[in-house]
Amino acid sequence: MKQFVFFLLIISLFHLSKDISISSSESPIKISGIVKSKDVSLGNTQVSFINSENEIFSTQADFAGRFSIYLPKTKYRIVAEKFGYRLENPNKMMQNFLKDGNEKSLVIEMIKFPSVVEGRILNQDGEPIPKASVKIKAGENTIDIQANEFGIFNSETPSGLVSIFATKSGYFGNGVAVLLEEEILRNNITIMLQKKLHSISGVVSDGVEAMQDLEILLIDRNSNFILQKTKTNNIGFYELLDIPSQKNVLLKIKGTDKNEDFISQSIKVDSNIKNYNIFLVK
Repeated sequence: MKQFVFFLLIISLFHLSKDISISSSESPIKISGIVKSKDVSLGNTQVSFINSENEIFSTQADFAGRFSIYLPKTKYRIVAEKFGYRLENPNKMMQNFLKDGNEKSLVIEMIKFPSVVEGRILNQDGEPIPKASVKIKAGENTIDIQANEFGIFNSETPSGLVSIFATKSGYFGNGVAVLLEEEILRNNITIMLQKKLHSISGVVSDGVEAMQDLEILLIDRNSNFILQKTKTNNIGFYELLDIPSQKNVLLKIKGTDKNEDFISQSIKVDSNIKNYNIFLVK
């Protein structure tokens, strides 16, 4: 009985030593390479190799983008990670090292994530300006977009020095310049636009004499709200200032015992209006 047990133990040890020798005889493969973005080496990039059992073998590229690692020979999916970059062709990063020799060289190409700029277009009172036109220029690239109804805009743009200029009818254009360095998102951009203000001026007369001390009302045509008042001077001259651009207005003069009421036609104010002379009917 003791001899039989001893014989089984010898057989077991024989098989165990055989398994170990087979495993140890499989030499790993040395993988070396470089991580690049176009012609620029990407240092300190983490490179990982993932096999079919989801085992991960990782190494980190040096400052010049070069890396090396020893791996068991099998199939791998390769992943490279660096802030602001992604693999150029992630679907092509499968490698089968089963039939390779003891060394393999790789070039891993990455591309830079485009930066995203996001901001608001506001008036001088801090209120959003809807549908403003926004021009974004980065190097030789120019992008034309439009802010939404809340004055918010966003767009992808290359990194570097980026200029953003906003315009809106009735406002003076304005812009900012931002330097994007290794940034994925810059979302704290505010562009203030100042409203253009215009004037209407002229002389009031009855066709013969200038009419002085007559009150003139400037009325918003849409709301019928009185925007401002003024009076003619001793030569019948009047001037209404600080009228917001693109405003549709009316001029109204209350009649007197000498003249009838006067209401002008609708006036669209998109510039300074001079010599808007008014002749009152007796």
